[in-house]
Amino acid sequence: MATIGSLGSLITFEVSDKKILTFKDLQVNASGSWSYHDIISKKPRSEFNGAELKDSSFSIVLSAEHGVKPRETLDKIVKAVESGTVMSFTLGGKIIGSNWIIKSNSGMYDIVMNKGEVAKATVKITIEEYVVSVSKKEKYKVGDIVTFNGGKHYVSSCKGARGSKAKAGKAKITIINHNTHPYHLIRTSGSKSNVYGWVNAGSFK
Repeated sequence: MATIGSLGSLITFEVSDKKILTFKDLQVNASGSWSYHDIISKKPRSEFNGAELKDSSFSIVLSAEHGVKPRETLDKIVKAVESGTVMSFTLGGKIIGSNWIIKSNSGMYDIVMNKGEVAKATVKITIEEYVVSVSKKEKYKVGDIVTFNGGKHYVSSCKGARGSKAKAGKAKITIINHNTHPYHLIRTSGSKSNVYGWVNAGSFK
């Protein structure tokens, strides 16, 4: 099986002899916020206010013929939209941006069988960067080098995310949020650890 990437624990993009689930038309957008101050008889003066939230969009084809359950997957996507689930977006083992929410989705039922089973559907998903302010009392911050105690690291910060064992050792905090597994760690160069994922509070020092 070749894993292409994932959208949290919601969708794993993969290609194998039993399952094909990929995306197309991936687009990632970044923009800045600007203010313009009018000056009589002169061009306006520009003032940069900061970065806007990134957004991204892509389409996926859910086909029963390719080992996917279209209706079940559609229901999970809608649930994530309506619950405001925060998740990571990875491609080729690397995180794109930081955290994301599904801003909207639009599903088209391409093939519906005579008993109402959805055999094929096309979904367009728009995700938006999620930024949360870290409390001033937060002990750790992004960029801190810590010692991971060993244990599970997860593919997403969300409850129910798939986890696996990782060795103890030095690691760097790359993202912090307020989900179930709030810290994203990546092993530092030369570390004995292989941690690369989301971990629980108290799993490092």
